[in-house]
Amino acid sequence: MDNLLPAPFIDPHHPPQLPPPAPPEVVVLRPRGYINDRLGAALREECEQALANDLHNIIISFERSEHINSIGISNLIAVIEKVEEMGAKLVFSNLPFTVKEVFDLMGISRHVRICTDAESARKEMGIA
Repeated sequence: MDNLLPAPFIDPHHPPQLPPPAPPEVVVLRPRGYINDRLGAALREECEQALANDLHNIIISFERSEHINSIGISNLIAVIEKVEEMGAKLVFSNLPFTVKEVFDLMGISRHVRICTDAESARKEMGIA
């Protein structure tokens, strides 16, 4: 019993100051090119990997992707479903007009937040 240290004294009038919580981490994915079966599957895998690593704030920025096909859409729907299942946050940003039109037509815009850029996407997530 000689090797026990005394309990630290905590003054109730001056509690210890804890550091502020770290801001949540955000994963920003920037697919480049035509979002088809290959790029759509790669994007889905990246999102699933982020979620598996407890990264629950995902932004997909489409500034480098002008077109998307039905299989690419299917992969994004799988991402949206997984994000909802995990209670995570997903925001799309920087959508070119053609991609935005496809998302609106397919109803994807009703299931995910869409922002003009990554900065507004971070604010949408509550991370500034």
